[in-house]
Formats: sequence, C-alpha cells, structure tokens
Amino acid sequence: MKKIFSALLLVLLLTVFPGTARAEDTLELNMQQRDEIVAALKNIPNMRNMLGETEEDQVVNLAKLVLGQPIQVYYYSEAGFEPLHIVYPLLYEGELKYLLSAVKRDDLAGSSDTFYNFNENRFVPQVRAAAMQNKSVALVCDCNCLYLFDGRNWQLLRESTDAHTRDLTGAVLDPTAQIDTSALQLTKICGFLELENAYLGRLPRVAPPADEDIAIYLDGERLAAEGWLRKGRVLLPLRAVCDLLDLPLEYADNTQRITLHQGRHTYSLRLNDSEVLRDGHLSPALDVPALEREGRCYLSLRFVAQLFDLDLQWDENSLRVDIVRPEQPVVRVVRHVRMTNETWDMQLDRPYLAQQMYAEIFAACFEEAAAPAAENLGVWPNLDNPDSYYLLTEYDFLRQDGSVYASFELYLHAPGQQVPEEYTEYLICSDDKWYLTLDDLPEILKEWDNIEGWQRLY
Repeated sequence: MKKIFSALLLVLLLTVFPGTARAEDTLELNMQQRDEIVAALKNIPNMRNMLGETEEDQVVNLAKLVLGQPIQVYYYSEAGFEPLHIVYPLLYEGELKYLLSAVKRDDLAGSSDTFYNFNENRFVPQVRAAAMQNKSVALVCDCNCLYLFDGRNWQLLRESTDAHTRDLTGAVLDPTAQIDTSALQLTKICGFLELENAYLGRLPRVAPPADEDIAIYLDGERLAAEGWLRKGRVLLPLRAVCDLLDLPLEYADNTQRITLHQGRHTYSLRLNDSEVLRDGHLSPALDVPALEREGRCYLSLRFVAQLFDLDLQWDENSLRVDIVRPEQPVVRVVRHVRMTNETWDMQLDRPYLAQQMYAEIFAACFEEAAAPAAENLGVWPNLDNPDSYYLLTEYDFLRQDGSVYASFELYLHAPGQQVPEEYTEYLICSDDKWYLTLDDLPEILKEWDNIEGWQRLY
C-alpha cells in the first residue's frame, strides 16, 4: 500500500511541477573576468554614494566590498527560458547592497566586450530578503516584467521592464500557470570574491616570506629608502614618500600621531592604529595599521597609492616596488601680486603642489560666462560702479623649461556692491575666456597663501 501511495505521489508531483529549476550550481569566473569586474568598479563614479555613504552615515570602507556569486538572468520567450546576462551581487559587511549587471556587447553591436552597470536599487530589498532566507534564485524577465524565482515561488520585482539586450520574440510569463523551469539555474546569494578595495586601487596579493626588505624605485632609479614586506603585506616608509613629493609631515612623539598635508586636506593617524582622520572626520580605515620599524612609520602600499594618486607597481619575484609619477606638465607657479601702491611676483617651486594648484583652479572654473563690459573691468576697485570687477591677482603655471603652460587672471567684484545676477563674486579669465567660479574659491586662495615655500622675485 505504501509503495502504491508513493508512486501516486510521484506522479502527482511530476504533473504539478513538470520541470524544476536546478539549484546550488555555481558560475565560475576566470581571471580575465575578475579583472574586468574590478576595472568596471574602478570606473564607476560616485561609488561610495551608491553604497549609501553620506556625511552623516558611517564612512563606507570599500576594502570590505565582496562580490557575490553570479546570478543568471533569463529572458522568457516563445521558445522558453534563454540566458540573457549575468548580475553580480555586491555585498558590504555581509549585506547585499547593489546588483552589478554584466551584458555582452555582442548582443548589442556584434562586439565581444562586456558592459557593466548598476541596476536600479528599488528591487534590491526583495533580492536581499531572499538572500537572508538562504534561498537560491534566478532573475527572469519577459516583455513586460522582471521576476525573482526561488525554485518554487515567483515574485514580481518590476513592471514594464525593457529587455534592451536583443530582439527576441516577446512573450508574457504567467506565474500562476504550470511552467517548466528546468532550464533555470538557481544561485545562492553569497560572497565568493573579496575585491580588496578595488575602487581605491586593486593590487595583487603577495605571498613571499615575511619581514623582508623591499627595493623602491622612482621613475626607474633606486632610492636609498627601502620598503618592508611584513606577513605578506607590502609597506612603504611614509616620510620617504612625502620627501619625494615635497609634502610636509609632522609627528608628535607623545601621542604617536602623524599629520600630513596633501593639497587642501589634512590627514591624521596614529601608530598601530587603522583609524584615519581626514580634515577631522573619519575616513576609510587602513587595511594595515600604521607600523613603526627602526624609528620610521610604514603604511600599506594600497593606502599610499590612493592617498598620493601614484601608480605603484609591485614585483613579487624581485621584491621591488616601482613608483611611477604621473606626467606633470606644471612644475612651478608664479603669482603676480597687485597692491594699491606696488606689485611684485611670488614663485612656488614645488612640482607636486604646483600640479595640484593647477587642478584646483581649473576645477574652480565651473561654467563659461560672457565677458564683462570693458567699462566694468579695472586694475583697482571702482566703488562708484556697482558692476565693477578689479584684477586681484594672476597665476602663471610653468613647464620645466620655463614656458607658460596656463595663465589665470582672478577678478573680484567691487566690495560693498551687490554681485550681478549673471556673475559670481570671483571671475576667472584664462585664454581670453571668462568663467564663473565655485563658492569655495576664496578658501582655496587662502590655503594657497599659507603654503610654505613661496619666494619673492625681485
């Protein structure tokens, strides 16, 4: 009797569920695919904002990003379920934050490249809920909707979706009908690839013997300072790097606090601590705490690359780090100071800072504007003219050979007068073009005045 009942139950199940999806299969990634994903993440703007970082929220440490097991997306057509593309869950501190789509370009334009982009996050909570319930899932879209399928139930994620990948014959999926889902491959949402701070700069893992000295090369020439390989992590001497870039570094022996100034920002950290303060606020933590060795402070290769925007190349076989400085057309700055009774020139011969200053003033020119009328421009303030602008100062950015790479004239609106609606308080003229400026330009100029190293030219 039991055998007959079991046979009937099996027939009933096969009738109700003509074909079931395959679960627990995994999709493997080769090294090229991993590198493509890392490169895609590095090129996505506002990555931190996408992960939910705001000034009030806890700072997102991108070193904790983990790529989840790839999930197959299917398109439902008259022919059944067909693989469409892949989505990669992005997990942060174990929680699903976003879905990264990987669409083959050959579906669009006959190319074999893969295009990566973030999905809309409005259906991420439903996928996250499935992950918390330890379910294996697949994503399915038809000509109208996007569904989540967990092997038993269909959940509507979004209506009126656009297949947007290829010209397939559209069909409407009816979740209430008997559907053969045997072609679907279900995947459990779990982390399987640590990106190791991919957005900030992916560097290879190292596994040579611990506590070895590392040779450091700058633009092909070996430096006297040496790096430190400790427990498989590459560390660089902070003061040596700062000296190379001509950046000030301060150390308080009583508190073991290190302070360094990089452009307009001040960074503060302590020995044997991974916490970093940027302008007094918490910044993403160090992947390796700042360590002391023979009286020198060492920081991780990754953090140094991120902080100073350097291309650092690690050769595991030869225990060598190559520092490649970006090409810098600007090496010094000359400022033409104008006062009511005299004028003079000031020069700053610090290449790294000169390049930063150029980048900052270039960014401050946020919108091109019409040139002010000639009668509204002057060398000195005209308090009788409410539209008057006067030449405050000029900056020349020079190449190595002394030629001018770019010049910027800064004009300030006459004090005590209302700024015209079509203009900003400061205007910049460069290459006969006029630009409106950002509100923080006065703060930038004040910080430039406080830079050490300005020399008066006679």
